[in-house]
Amino acid sequence: MNLFQRINEVRKAIGYVQKDKSVSTGGGSYKAVTHDTVTAMVRPEMVKHGIVCFPELTASASLPKEEGSKQFRYEATYAFHFINMDEPTDRLTITIQAHALDNADKAPGKALSYAKKYALLKLFEIETGEDEES
Repeated sequence: MNLFQRINEVRKAIGYVQKDKSVSTGGGSYKAVTHDTVTAMVRPEMVKHGIVCFPELTASASLPKEEGSKQFRYEATYAFHFINMDEPTDRLTITIQAHALDNADKAPGKALSYAKKYALLKLFEIETGEDEES
């Protein structure tokens, strides 16, 4: 099978992913799906169908903390390479921009997790029930 046929097989196997975390915004909260939940759902099917994925950091910047802020903003662009393990030249790359706020060293990891989660959700067309436009 070529990579697109393998991706389609994963799409057939995965349906809806349940939001599993409540996120506080200071003035309210919303439900979200976590990186680990998406990974747990997708990884077995990627292994089964021979799809390997790895990230490549293509650009990043740590912005200085704003006056009175406890957190800094980290911005990054990642290329996620999806590869047919039986034919490594058969590949697809998805580029995702992400950012994260943190007061220490966790911002790069947060941005990478966010970007990977959305690369998987969008490539495999996984429904989350999230209204991303609002």
